[in-house]
Amino acid sequence: MKFAAYAFEEKYSHLKFFADKSLQFITALCPLMRADEYAEDEYLFRDGDQVEQFFFMKSGGAQFTLPEWDDLPYINIAKYNHFGFIDLVASSLKDDFPLSEWWANYHSLKRGFSIRATERTEVFFLTFESLAS
Repeated sequence: MKFAAYAFEEKYSHLKFFADKSLQFITALCPLMRADEYAEDEYLFRDGDQVEQFFFMKSGGAQFTLPEWDDLPYINIAKYNHFGFIDLVASSLKDDFPLSEWWANYHSLKRGFSIRATERTEVFFLTFESLAS
């Protein structure tokens, strides 16, 4: 298992999400992660998009924006942080289902926020599909 952790070290060594996770958890999750890149001012997702993945910031930066106010930025996301999980909570509250039943309500999960890259940004992401397999 230690060899597998070494193989995935680039993906998790700097990400805050993995700081307190077990080696078993890390080696199970890392093979499922995929990489993507966004240009400055490109949206990673927009308010109302279907929730399909969770993000882990490898480099760059992003911010939550308010589309109804000309994309006013209101929260910065620094590298090594994760985001996208909060949309599960927002959807469960909006659509009135228990958070524990998010998987059964997967197709109704919608993004409650927009996130835009503030510079060239690299992320790793996990899709619901990969978690289900």
